[in-house]
Amino acid sequence: MKSFPSRPGSSSAPPLWVWCAAAAVFALLFFLSSSSFWDRRYNEKPFMEDSRKRLEALSKRDKKGLRVIAIGSSLFRRGMLYDTKMEAFAKENGLEGLAFLRLTRHDSDISNYEPFFDKVIAARPDIVLIESDSLFYVRLPRDFYREYPDSLRRVLLKSLSAKSLVLPAAAAHELDSETDPPIPIEQLKASHSHEAGLRNLKQRVPADPDRVDALLRKAAEAGVRIVILDMRREPGFEKLAGINTEQAAALLKGIPEEYGVRLTSQPGELGREYYWDYAHLNEDGRLRFSLWLVSVLRGMETRL
Repeated sequence: MKSFPSRPGSSSAPPLWVWCAAAAVFALLFFLSSSSFWDRRYNEKPFMEDSRKRLEALSKRDKKGLRVIAIGSSLFRRGMLYDTKMEAFAKENGLEGLAFLRLTRHDSDISNYEPFFDKVIAARPDIVLIESDSLFYVRLPRDFYREYPDSLRRVLLKSLSAKSLVLPAAAAHELDSETDPPIPIEQLKASHSHEAGLRNLKQRVPADPDRVDALLRKAAEAGVRIVILDMRREPGFEKLAGINTEQAAALLKGIPEEYGVRLTSQPGELGREYYWDYAHLNEDGRLRFSLWLVSVLRGMETRL
């Protein structure tokens, strides 16, 4: 086949303006996605302000029955009903007058609620439920330069799939509310879910026992009953990760008995059909867990 020589000065490379446009688009994507990622991961201000506001509102309500504050991570958020929904559900199931406040933060630990724990005490709760992982473990220091590239990859894949830019939710959009965050579709497959769960477990270390002691002592001195809830994971994942109910009980041994702290967990395990990933309950699981929790609170009300 006869070939024709290229014209002098011609080139197969894209013109300079194309490279400049591509660089500008990438720089804009980097700026927008990194800002969203930073805000979601590191901006604690919206959570702190929202928690203080909701605690102050609770403290102003007339006390008609048991007053309960639940503090934890997304395990609590997916595991129990939100505020007024929990109150109505409790009433339907024999617990009248419950005032309930759920304060949750994704991947929360003691550092997230230490700053407003005085507000928790000031709200005059009878019981404070604390998720065991949020009390006894803290997250390793986050590394922006290690975590961001993976976040950028997800942004690119989701944006290509949606044919429009899809950025991570801002910190203000992650606040605890009646509406749950969307379920990450990529975590629905069991293999991906278990991988994410194992990574999550590796990113935590035991909390400083002095900080734990100080927080629990403050509650005890104020006459507030602390109940630590050990949230069960999906049975297959618990087996894979070597998780058992004795682990939380062992951590409780260092807490003085006079603090009156109680550790509890739902007896038995919920099957795989009640979870949407390795640890988080689906709607059916949430109703089962909430029903069990109401029965526990009803029993504790008679002893207070």
